[in-house]
Amino acid sequence: MTTTAPRRPSTDAELHDEFMEERSWATETKVLLGLLVALLLILLLLALLIWATTGSDEQGAADFSDAPAPLGPTLDAPVDVHALALAMAPFGTVVAAAENNVAVLRGTVSSAAEAQAARDTALSVAGIVAVDDQLAIVGTNGSTEAASNDVLHAVAAAVGNAVDDVSNLRVRVERETAVLWGAVRSQSDSDAAARAALSIVGIERVDNQLGLLLPETEINDRLELSPIRFDTGSARIRPESTDTLSAIIRILEITDEAFEVQGFTDVVGSAGKNQALSQERADAVVQYLLANGVTNRLTAVGYGETDRFAAGASSAALQANRRVQFIRR
Repeated sequence: MTTTAPRRPSTDAELHDEFMEERSWATETKVLLGLLVALLLILLLLALLIWATTGSDEQGAADFSDAPAPLGPTLDAPVDVHALALAMAPFGTVVAAAENNVAVLRGTVSSAAEAQAARDTALSVAGIVAVDDQLAIVGTNGSTEAASNDVLHAVAAAVGNAVDDVSNLRVRVERETAVLWGAVRSQSDSDAAARAALSIVGIERVDNQLGLLLPETEINDRLELSPIRFDTGSARIRPESTDTLSAIIRILEITDEAFEVQGFTDVVGSAGKNQALSQERADAVVQYLLANGVTNRLTAVGYGETDRFAAGASSAALQANRRVQFIRR
């Protein structure tokens, strides 16, 4: 049995052809490997992007609040103050200001419907995500002896100037009697409001139905409009929350009551991590308040994950369950 030796190129041309075939194969292999590596890198980047944009408390939810759903403007979007002023111009005595993407409306309107229209108009301005309605509703009983709108607006303005904080002020004039509704911080504020109403020409009596605004309610109402926000995945309070915390400090200055500062998270992620995160953020709020002169007895308690503020797994529901709130103790 004979063995045939492998054929070897016999000429330079054949050697060149064989070398070029081997080189071409090596080049094609390198190109294919390069494409494969590029595809893997693209898939990795996509996975990182999806991970970075997925919000949950375990990954570090940005806040404890029922912030607006992502379909609306973000809380970091700038507000065109000039556009807000122009939008509110048709409402005459209504003055609007922007505080952390919240439109604060002050002044007087003639009805609840007009107040609602003012709120809706403010919300239509780019960057506005919530409205702090401090409008006073003035109106008459429709009788032939009803006061003019000038008297109504004068009463509302006088009360607003006499008392620093009046919540949901409403004024009605019945003959020569001014009826006041709403809430103030103290009995002395209530008395001051009544005296201010009596100072208006045409007002002989005041039916003062102003209630006392509980600090707990006032603080939590403020948190609904402008929540305390934190850096992602940490208990570091974000700079835009300074105004909210300053407002809470002013409220606490007028009371010596004790409060429990409660932290909550949504139900996404590890229960253990959510518990720790809620406690750390409640602690951070208490430490900030104490460091800035608050003398009330404050206790920080983290309650971990919950769905009691909003049911379901939507973004809005998850955001509503991430919050800090104050309870009197």
